[in-house]
Amino acid sequence: MIKDLTSISLLDILPSNLLEDPQVSAAARALDAELQAVTRATAETLHLPRLDELPETVVDLLAWQWHVDFYEPLGLDIATKRRLVKESIAWHRTKGTPAAVEKMLKAVWGSAHIEEWFEYGGSPGCFRVDIATTETIREADIPVVAKAIDTNKNARSWLDAVNFRRETEGTAFFGQVLSQESAYEIIPQPIQNAQTTATIYIGAGLTMVKSADVAPKLASDSTVNVPIGMTSVPYVCKTNEI
Repeated sequence: MIKDLTSISLLDILPSNLLEDPQVSAAARALDAELQAVTRATAETLHLPRLDELPETVVDLLAWQWHVDFYEPLGLDIATKRRLVKESIAWHRTKGTPAAVEKMLKAVWGSAHIEEWFEYGGSPGCFRVDIATTETIREADIPVVAKAIDTNKNARSWLDAVNFRRETEGTAFFGQVLSQESAYEIIPQPIQNAQTTATIYIGAGLTMVKSADVAPKLASDSTVNVPIGMTSVPYVCKTNEI
């Protein structure tokens, strides 16, 4: 029967003639626990293949042993620490190149792009870094980025600027309405060299009115007798002609 190396016993590999001795058999069983503990401990010597399983304290020691540049034991999460340790050997082979700077920044922030001076019209020997991240950029991140760049760039290159860029995704809707209008102005043709013939009739009327006043002759110095009862009283009416 095939057994796991960590659980194998000396009793499984000793010859049968030795196992017949009670002292040898007892000694084998006494050594099994220690040998199995040593066997399990040998797995701790495998670092890179088991880097995702190692505790954080061991990862910190490996970063110090392999001289991982830009390593902050108290400021980085365990996933970032493991990425830095995994890439440290390859970075040391290309240290001082734009590719090494990009790899370092990508390991921490997930995205980075190096632009040389001739790509954006800068001064010779300068470069700038563009970092696209979905995280909230804090003021405390700026010196951290500068330190990471300084530990991986070559001595003759100078950092011009660090651009932080946030990318978001969304759906944009666009609408369009086409409207066309036409205006026509009709102007009559002007009349030129026109002649008009017309007949003008003028009428007149004569009216004569004669007015005459007819007034009766007014009586003057007249006497009117008005009988009242049995007594006759003379009534005199006088008028004056005008």
